[in-house]
Amino acid sequence: MKLGADHYGLLRADKMVIYFAFKDDLNEFASRLLVQIAGIPAHGVPFSTQIDSDGLLSSAADPPQDQTYLGFFPDNSWRIWICNRIAQAIHAARNANLRSMEPWEYAISKLCLAGIDTECWTWRDELDESHVPR
Repeated sequence: MKLGADHYGLLRADKMVIYFAFKDDLNEFASRLLVQIAGIPAHGVPFSTQIDSDGLLSSAADPPQDQTYLGFFPDNSWRIWICNRIAQAIHAARNANLRSMEPWEYAISKLCLAGIDTECWTWRDELDESHVPR
């Protein structure tokens, strides 16, 4: 568990992070917590899956342990892992001078091919190329 305990932590979108080994445990905890915190204004967390309709709770996954360091920051969080890969893909697309798609579209395609569902920012269970933008 991590808590935003100072003014820097409280300014973060993810003011509280709780790790779960199983998705069922996450869902059970979220359903119980939502009853207690209903009505609190949400501060959404980028690149995470919204759990409730207000965006107060969301989930994400840890980055793969076997992936190497890609960007300026170590890949030790889901959002840094995603951002490093988006930045790398946009840079590659600009250098390749692609005409068939915009650099951001290329980045989204690369994430989709890596197994990321870019609609809800989670891992897809199986690679399904129908999710890859064309």
